[in-house]
Amino acid sequence: ELFNRKGTDTLFNCGNNTSDSDGNICVNDEITLGAGPKPTAPIVSYDDLPLAARPVPNPYFQYRVYMEADDNTACDGSPCLPELTSVNLNPSGAERYYGRAREVKPTKPLAYKSIESIKVNADECATFQLSPDGTNYFYVSGGAWVPVTSETHRSTKLELENNIVSFSNNHGPGFLHIKAFLQTNISQTSSCAIRDIDVVSNN
Repeated sequence: ELFNRKGTDTLFNCGNNTSDSDGNICVNDEITLGAGPKPTAPIVSYDDLPLAARPVPNPYFQYRVYMEADDNTACDGSPCLPELTSVNLNPSGAERYYGRAREVKPTKPLAYKSIESIKVNADECATFQLSPDGTNYFYVSGGAWVPVTSETHRSTKLELENNIVSFSNNHGPGFLHIKAFLQTNISQTSSCAIRDIDVVSNN
């Protein structure tokens, strides 16, 4: 209800506490709502919430709804229960999709002395970086493995498959760390997925 009125129409006077023994608590009888509700639906801005209560960025939208019935006697003897009929998210349409590359990697690296081959079953939108130690990552440029200096420095699955032996020769033995990037855009109409990565190695 507070988000459904202008701020100037909402008054908190915690000195009028008549229903709670703790004077430091502001309860219903100390909140005065003036004027009428806004003609538009309430818009919740996270800027109005304490930092600890604001959501952190993640790839999923989550919400919680609390529904309360203050008057339960106005439905001809039947319970009056609140009802949620729809939820609308803004922005709508294609703009609601994440428009950057999502980074994923295995939880454990693969120990190897040498790598004979790698086969990647993934969509073309997936790109990769490899590391022998989890700190220094490399990608294929001009047929050679060079250090990553920008997030945009990535190898395609075909570059991985064609150059994995030279990676093993140049950066082995070690622990193979694979960092994958699933590139999407705000008008994504198809999936960007990795289904399987098979590595044949000697360890």
